[in-house]
Amino acid sequence: SILRYNGCQNAFSNTWPTLLLYQLWIVLWAIFAAVYSFLVLFVFYKKRKDVKDILYCTNSGLNITRFARLLILCFVIILIMLPLSLYGLVQNAHNLEGHYSFKGTHSSELWNVIIKIDLGKPLYTVWIYILASYLVFLVFGLGSDALSMYVNFLRTIGLGFIVDNINNFYKNKKE
Repeated sequence: SILRYNGCQNAFSNTWPTLLLYQLWIVLWAIFAAVYSFLVLFVFYKKRKDVKDILYCTNSGLNITRFARLLILCFVIILIMLPLSLYGLVQNAHNLEGHYSFKGTHSSELWNVIIKIDLGKPLYTVWIYILASYLVFLVFGLGSDALSMYVNFLRTIGLGFIVDNINNFYKNKKE
């Protein structure tokens, strides 16, 4: 289906198979991620004074700033992903309609039809996942490791002169 403000979206029937086969998995993975996030935060809280030494001694390659990114991701999972997935499950459970009909859902008359829907307002749940993706990129994609990987990639494909020009610009600006 095509929704105004949101574009192309999957069309699901409001029946119990949709709830079990689609929506429930989102909640289960969110709970799984939240449990591990709680465990990471709990262990961090218990050993917060020794974290720097532990990271150094284990040769994990992590430092405090890299580990802080993991902690931020844990908070995002616990505070955003889990509540939103639970909210979506409850909303879809309240909107369940009648019985499920495989023949009606997969009828040949509707198979090639594109449904155009105007809800009159944006579907914010889709945008929340997009914003969460940007947040994860900001946390992990702009770290020093990721930036050096981008530079290496640009040099590999022959665009290293762009990096050199940017470095020269900043060096001249400092002087």
